[in-house]
Amino acid sequence: MSGAARAWHPLWPDLAARVAAAQPGGRLPKPNADGWLGPLRSPLRDDEHPSFSVKPDSETDPGAYVDHAIGDKGSMADLARCLGLELGGNGRARPAAPTLAGFAEARRLTVERLTSVWDVRQVVHAGRPALRFPTVLGVDRIKYLDGAKPKCSWAASGKGHAHCYGLAEARRIGGEVLDIVNGEVSVWGASQAGVPAVCFCVGEDTAPSAEVIAELQASGFARFRVVYDRDKAGRDGAPKVVAALRAAGLDAVALELPADLGEHGDVDDLHQRVGDRLGEVLAGLPEMVPAATPPAVDQDAGATADTATSDPQNPFEDAVSREVLTLRVRAEAKRRVAAECGTRRPFDAALLQDVEDEAVRWRAEGLLATGGRMLLSAQRKTGKTITALNLSRDLILGGAFLGRFRVAPVTGRVAFLNFEVARAQAGRWGREVGVPGHRLLTVHLRGCPNPFADVEDTARLVVLMREFAVEVVIVDPFGRAYPGKSQNDAGEVGAWLSDLDRFVTAAGASELILTAHAGWDGERTRGTTALEDWADTVAYLVKDKEDEHVRYFRAIGRDVEVEEDRLEYDPVTRRLTLAGSGSRATARVERRTEELVEGVVEAVTREPGATTGRLGVLMREAGLGLQRGEAGRAARAAADAGRIVCKPGSRRSVLHFPKGAEADYSRVVPTSPGGTLGVVPTRTYRDGTTPVLVEAPMVPGPVNTKTDRGKGNGGVDL
Repeated sequence: MSGAARAWHPLWPDLAARVAAAQPGGRLPKPNADGWLGPLRSPLRDDEHPSFSVKPDSETDPGAYVDHAIGDKGSMADLARCLGLELGGNGRARPAAPTLAGFAEARRLTVERLTSVWDVRQVVHAGRPALRFPTVLGVDRIKYLDGAKPKCSWAASGKGHAHCYGLAEARRIGGEVLDIVNGEVSVWGASQAGVPAVCFCVGEDTAPSAEVIAELQASGFARFRVVYDRDKAGRDGAPKVVAALRAAGLDAVALELPADLGEHGDVDDLHQRVGDRLGEVLAGLPEMVPAATPPAVDQDAGATADTATSDPQNPFEDAVSREVLTLRVRAEAKRRVAAECGTRRPFDAALLQDVEDEAVRWRAEGLLATGGRMLLSAQRKTGKTITALNLSRDLILGGAFLGRFRVAPVTGRVAFLNFEVARAQAGRWGREVGVPGHRLLTVHLRGCPNPFADVEDTARLVVLMREFAVEVVIVDPFGRAYPGKSQNDAGEVGAWLSDLDRFVTAAGASELILTAHAGWDGERTRGTTALEDWADTVAYLVKDKEDEHVRYFRAIGRDVEVEEDRLEYDPVTRRLTLAGSGSRATARVERRTEELVEGVVEAVTREPGATTGRLGVLMREAGLGLQRGEAGRAARAAADAGRIVCKPGSRRSVLHFPKGAEADYSRVVPTSPGGTLGVVPTRTYRDGTTPVLVEAPMVPGPVNTKTDRGKGNGGVDL
């Protein structure tokens, strides 16, 4: 209520006959000690079993009704409207204002502050006059002005959920105490008076979610005061909030609003009364005394029933009943927390013709698309953490990851969830790689409880990442981060990966890099194939089996095809770059070729001028096992190394000589008709003489096809 005391014209005398008409015999029971009548049959619907309770109103109390079967409740004025009565001046003492200006005036607020601080604007929503304002969730909130139900809603159905509305403004106001109030209007009023306050944007009888508690823990306030409505929902809900906050280690208390505000009085009403003195008045309020509870109803038996029956004559049954109640409360609490933390995002549905055709946008060009998921699979001790730190550096500073993939740098921060490496060692590696310390949020979880195994810890992590404006999340490694029982269970792992995607989205991040251990051969990720199926890009980091100090990198994925290449490692800066020297197969060929060079030199020394084919024969005779093409590759490598000399021979053959002996030949070798003659080494005849042959141009003569066919000498007989 506002400054002057307001009164209701009691409506119960007009409603009593209608309520009584719905009862057997048309009679109403006597009220209990708290003023409630019930259980009754509902006057609003067909009700075979009594499931309705009513508390008559008075000049200072608007009264209440509760329909236990369907959860509906409200004041006597609300019941009158539902029964079709014309209220006139008998309704609520404070009618809803039809305009933003009238709304602000009625609540002692200023339009300027509503529009500039809270971005409130007047709209028509669902055919009703309303106020629309943004939230940190990215979906607007609606406050209706016509006084009908529902009083509030979300602009986009299914997208809004519980959060601390007004926390940023509360931090700006500052102080040690944060007030938790019933709704956005009370937040606006408290803020107008310089009092930091938030609301949860859910019903007052709803316990705070794990995400909301995490926001409060990270808010910076030392104490929390819960100041809810004086109605049943507020009086039931305030103790739940206090209990949840205390269980989370927070200093919390519930306050009792003045009784003369009426049963539905709230902080908004108190602000209207005291204005800028609100903070002073709140500080002087006593702790709340729980409200009287209306009788609960056993709908099947039609009788009032307590949730836990006390039987002093049977202590055992009494203890069992209380334990049953405890278990039910725990089960319901788990269900609500799971529902609040598992808020679903809407489907992204559209016709193909309406989907924009745009080029792939890259975070790391050719490797990781914007908004993508990358799995980095590596054998043990191959350097996956160092690789992830190299990527962190390039994500922050830009440049080219591994010297090849151009990176679009983040404007915020990168988060590194380290489950495996010791805190000090990870910090030293990061500094040596050159990662800017103020831009990398490191969460060291080795030896700590897994935050993904607890919804409250996950929510705290979400809030932490939002506070640090994280854009890319790196989780290292999967085996430690995964809270499930079996890494080989595709269904279980797939469900967790979906949860991980939602976690990254809730944290406000775009890309996710998950590292994982590979099997012993290094060619596939350890565990279920669901890991590689999930990722947009799968990158592999493998050892060379013949040289364990050498690493290779390759990647496959959606619009990604990176052929295997050798990694070069700088031990001083710990920086990694792709060498461009090719794959392990290429390296094996090069090593094999180097091994055969000595065999080539020995063969050429034994038989100068040997052709490539002859080299293969000589090397096999020497006991060297050869595969196709190896002799030629080894000969070229020996020539490149300066160990032998190659000269062209006839019919495109290549002749091989020991280095320094290639000039010791003078035998004329014809090449082709009409061409010049090459030279070959001299040969010793059987009688021990050595002919001296001179190099000369070929002089073509008449060709005798009978005698010269097949000589290959262009008609010249040597």
